[in-house]
Amino acid sequence: MNENEWTEYILENQPIFKSSQFDTRLWDRTRPDIISESHVYEVDWSHKWKEGVGQAAFYREMTGKRGCLLLLFPDGVKSEKERLRAYRALLACKGCDLDLLFWDCENREFMDGWQR
Repeated sequence: MNENEWTEYILENQPIFKSSQFDTRLWDRTRPDIISESHVYEVDWSHKWKEGVGQAAFYREMTGKRGCLLLLFPDGVKSEKERLRAYRALLACKGCDLDLLFWDCENREFMDGWQR
């Protein structure tokens, strides 16, 4: 599945996203992936974590909602490369005051112990 398909799947199957909106256009024509009553989410592949941090921070400022980056890990956090991406994203989100969620595409679930 591609990034948009995963986003839609997560929205439809995870209770935390009840009544959230997908791909809503803001006044400046940018499109956060998910907007809930309290949060705005950027969804990106794990290898694009740097871009995701910037977008989540931008959407937070544009909406006044709590910013969150949701990273998609195709095979979970099994390799050293993926663990480094996860730690780097965690540190960057902490420094930018963003929440962070990790999604394991292989097992179709959030990864416990990695969320902030």
